[in-house]
Amino acid sequence: MTAACDRFEREALLLLEEGQALPPHFETCPDCQKARGAYERMLKALSAPRMVPKAPDLEAGVWARIDAAEERPPSGRGRWWGRIAAAAVVVVGSAALLTLREGPSRKPEVLDSSTSTS
Repeated sequence: MTAACDRFEREALLLLEEGQALPPHFETCPDCQKARGAYERMLKALSAPRMVPKAPDLEAGVWARIDAAEERPPSGRGRWWGRIAAAAVVVVGSAALLTLREGPSRKPEVLDSSTSTS
C-alpha cells in the first residue's frame, strides 16, 4: 500500500497563492487533483454569499426586549456591584488626594552630634 501524495498541500497551495503556474505533476497526479478539487469546493463555499432567512418578527422582538430592559429597574445584583465599585473609587481617590496633598515623601535627616559645628 502506497501513501497518498500530499504535494498539493505542501507545494501547490503556496504556488497558487502567489499566482505562479503549477508544475506538470499536479495535472497528472490523481491525489493532487482530488485535493485541488476539495480546496476549490471549499473556496467556492466560503466565498458564496449566504442568505439567512429573517424571522418575520425578529426585529420587533429585539426592539421589544430593548424597551423592556430600559423600563425595568436594575437587579439587586447589579446594585451590589455598583456599590462596591463606587466605594473602591472613593477609597482610591481619597488615597491619591492625600498623597498629592502631602507632597513627595522625604526621609528625615539624621543629625550626628559628633560632627555638628557649634
